[in-house]
Amino acid sequence: GSSSYLLPVVGEGLDLAWAPTQTILIMAMYDSTTPNLKYVSFIEEILPFTDVVPSATIGWACEFVPVILNNNSNSVPSEVKQAVSQLVATASSGMPTSQS
Repeated sequence: GSSSYLLPVVGEGLDLAWAPTQTILIMAMYDSTTPNLKYVSFIEEILPFTDVVPSATIGWACEFVPVILNNNSNSVPSEVKQAVSQLVATASSGMPTSQS
């Protein structure tokens, strides 16, 4: 993650070691909904200065946002629905509006 930038040269070396671990974790969590995310995650960790790509967040969004938007209340815990609703409200309140 971004904490590897605390030590500039060593941080990129840590990313090389972390890449396979993160790929396995992403694959275990999100392979059923976004099977190509493991490749994106691996490339993101291997390439220098690409830690800004939120691989796990993308996987989470691909798995839960469609369910939440379809309002399928049986498969999503209420805590997750509430958190997503707050995030959407916060994001949309910070967006500029067009003025006529």
